[in-house]
Amino acid sequence: MRLNRLEEAEKALESALDIHKQVNYRVGEANDHRVLGKLYMRLNRLEEAEKALESALDLHKQVDDRLGEANDHRDLGKLYMRLNWLEEAEKALQSALDLHKQVNDGLGEANDYRHLGKLYMRLNLLEDAEKALQSALHLHQQVNASLSEANDLRDLGQLYMRLNRLEDAEKALQSALDLHQQVSDRLGEANDNRDLGKLYMRLKRLEDAENALQSALDLHQQVNARLSEANDLRDLGKLYMRLTRHEDAEKALQSALEFHTQVNDRLGEANDHRHLGKLYVRLNRLEDAEKALQSAHDLYQHVKSRLGEANALQQLGQLYTRLNRLEDAEKTLQSAVEIHKQVNERLGEANDHQHLGKLYMRLNQLEDAGKALQFALDLYQQVKSRLGEANSLHQLGKLHIRLNRLEDADKVLDHQKGIDTTLA
Repeated sequence: MRLNRLEEAEKALESALDIHKQVNYRVGEANDHRVLGKLYMRLNRLEEAEKALESALDLHKQVDDRLGEANDHRDLGKLYMRLNWLEEAEKALQSALDLHKQVNDGLGEANDYRHLGKLYMRLNLLEDAEKALQSALHLHQQVNASLSEANDLRDLGQLYMRLNRLEDAEKALQSALDLHQQVSDRLGEANDNRDLGKLYMRLKRLEDAENALQSALDLHQQVNARLSEANDLRDLGKLYMRLTRHEDAEKALQSALEFHTQVNDRLGEANDHRHLGKLYVRLNRLEDAEKALQSAHDLYQHVKSRLGEANALQQLGQLYTRLNRLEDAEKTLQSAVEIHKQVNERLGEANDHQHLGKLYMRLNQLEDAGKALQFALDLYQQVKSRLGEANSLHQLGKLHIRLNRLEDADKVLDHQKGIDTTLA
């Protein structure tokens, strides 16, 4: 809906609520509050959404409408996920699931499982996520809800990508795409194509990736999904960087940035700036790179994205090393380490330590370099990053060669001292 339509919807629902109150029809009141709560979520008025949904829940409890109560709990769970209140989200979604089971609402159960699956993915409880999403898929198949089935398959595809089960991911995403095409859901089809494009990038099938991402972009343009269109452009920009089509990459990333700015998605803007920073480093446009990465860092701080902030700091630290601003590089990389630790992002922390190790070698602080590179190696082994592990071992090998030369130099100096003493 356009904004003016949503404003009209709000007026109509508020009028309905007033009348339901006047005639003391509490079920109607409860339903009005619930729909208003969902509307406020769309309008990003989250505090009002919580009040409306809590009112709906209280009223549904008063009239002993367990189905209404279950739906309220699920909507509150979705709201709490938006607010990043993940413990409250799990409690609400579990309450919804219990109530939907009591009233034998299979479709309601299925939807609860799907949202629990998405929550468990955010909590990195990937085994629980798979169980929940498989339960959702099974129940949606039982009630012949093809659109929901397609959405479950896309969620499973995303999960399998996280689990590095890439063959399973492709099967799930292709099935999701087939179903979304069957039910003529172009938005769903577009989202499937985008996820397939990201998968093909991981599989180094770059031509397939470009075709999928271009299809996603075309479909998102058709349904006027501006935010999704911006995300597609960013993914295409990242792909073009891999293909060394740097001019295309810059155009795509600049377009993504413009769209994210138009729809007031500051996290999207931050991500665009960060990828532009990476591109400018590759093009040796280091002043532009610093501006882009600093913009990304500031935006991540503004939206309280700690992981994004840490990643931007890591890239700034690498840039400062290239610019020979070694003191700035050390401070920035140490800050990145601290934040990656706080958010339990061990791969990011490993990368920070590796960059610090290389920096300390440049500064001839070889003991500090050894400690940093060993930290990196241990973390890469923990997260099973074989490439990171190999790179750390390579750097440690170079460090040991330097240390061996110093030992040889010490032996020469000791020998020289002995000769000097003898001559004296």
